[in-house]
Amino acid sequence: MISIGAARSAITSNPARFVLPTGPLCDLAVRALSLAGFLALWWAVVAAKLIDQQFLPSPHAVWDAFVRANSWHQLAPGVPREVPGEQNYSCGSISWPACSGSPSARARP
Repeated sequence: MISIGAARSAITSNPARFVLPTGPLCDLAVRALSLAGFLALWWAVVAAKLIDQQFLPSPHAVWDAFVRANSWHQLAPGVPREVPGEQNYSCGSISWPACSGSPSARARP
């Protein structure tokens, strides 16, 4: 019969049994796999339609909106000015910088 003390000494005699590799490459791999897992879970929830797309859009829709919001667009058709981002505002009573001709609106080359 094995005593409890002998079992404990057998377990602690090899403490390096479950050591994970370390280093910058391992850290990068963990971060990349975490991001890939998050995106895969997000895509799976959207594909299964568990949540309405109005409240949880697909990763592709979010990426497209990000690109649209960070690119230059014409202020209006025929107007030789471009503004950064999406400008879906009317220039009625609100004085937006793009409507007033401020330096934030640049001339199109």
